[in-house]
Amino acid sequence: MTLVSKKSLLTCLILFSLWPLPLGGVDKLTSLRLKREIRRVENDVLQIRRFLHMNPELSAEEYETTKLIATKLLSLNLELQTSQARTGVAGLLRGDTPGLTIALIVPINAQSFDEKNNLPYRSLNPGVMHAQGNDVHIAIALGTAMVLNSLKDKISGNIKFIFQPGARTSENDEPGAQLMIQQGVLDQPPVGAALSLQIWPLELGKVYFSSGRILSGEEELSLIVQSQKPTLAPPEAPDLIAATSWLINSFYQMASRQIPRTEPYLIYLGKIHGGANLRHSPRQVMVEGLIRYTNSSTRITLHHILDELSNNMANLLQIQPQVTWKPKIPPLYNHPELAEILEPALIQLLGKEKIIDSSPLLFAHDFSFYSQKIPAFLLFLGASSPRKQQNFSYLPHPDFIPNEKVIPLGIEIISHLLLDCLAKPTPATSH
Repeated sequence: MTLVSKKSLLTCLILFSLWPLPLGGVDKLTSLRLKREIRRVENDVLQIRRFLHMNPELSAEEYETTKLIATKLLSLNLELQTSQARTGVAGLLRGDTPGLTIALIVPINAQSFDEKNNLPYRSLNPGVMHAQGNDVHIAIALGTAMVLNSLKDKISGNIKFIFQPGARTSENDEPGAQLMIQQGVLDQPPVGAALSLQIWPLELGKVYFSSGRILSGEEELSLIVQSQKPTLAPPEAPDLIAATSWLINSFYQMASRQIPRTEPYLIYLGKIHGGANLRHSPRQVMVEGLIRYTNSSTRITLHHILDELSNNMANLLQIQPQVTWKPKIPPLYNHPELAEILEPALIQLLGKEKIIDSSPLLFAHDFSFYSQKIPAFLLFLGASSPRKQQNFSYLPHPDFIPNEKVIPLGIEIISHLLLDCLAKPTPATSH
């Protein structure tokens, strides 16, 4: 037996360490290329995020945001698909070999909040800020496009970056996802699956990752309580305010008794209006609010409770409530087969201890419209900042300061997950 010199052994170890070992579906050399490209674009992407944070735009007004995104996509020679509403844009990155098309969905709208954070790049638009992290989401998506554009030789298929606007601000407002789908964003070429990332007030690098039901649906309700025989003054006039109070309290109480404790739901009545004169009974009382639910049976139960209470009130008190329901966003379902593809890469990138199996959240996201059409998966990435103690658990929030280290981390995660999806067979049907 011959002895191997230390120099030869060291050479063998170095060569072995560089050998393409899989990281999820991405080999080690590709992973190293990804890291190098991320370092190259990191500063540019950070500046994009800060510019967007300083110049937020509300839903249906994201004109300058859309222009910035489109300019960046064109600089990468991506194929552009614009929205008829002039807000929102999609860019198609074609790989060197044909295959499936995967979409990355990115909301771009800001929210109606006064920013409380004293940052050098705080919002310059009073009453408007990126309180849900969409400035970060845009930066991560553009960074991913820059990085993967340099690795087209590793892409078997296409990646469609869909930057969607918020809801239309009109009586018949539509969520941005629904609008983009209606305009054919999932066509030409047909999109086989969709991914999306939402940063969250969670420890940096931790991920909420669950298959099946993950987010609630949302439905608006309008309640008008009026007398069947209205009069102008007490004591003959029915006390509509007292009746409405009884109806609201009964709705909450009966829901808590009829819906199992294992089924999360939310009733939120945020607007009540009745009367203009303290001496006269109001002709009507109006209540507006919403419900959130993760199970369709819970939605049906809530409808039944309020409808039954309204009918009972009409029969007993000669007061006629009118209930109107307006569905907004369906519950979000993360496809289990996509979870099987994505989880190994996340574990190898972050470690198993960073992957948290989350119960359904009472948070509505219009990404669910994609999940009704094609297999889809949304994950939540922790982005809490060490600079500020954050005592809230949901977004949007005016105090949210994301840790900007989440941007290169998000680019790395999304790049790996997109490449994994393209490298493996994806589910053929949606939920």
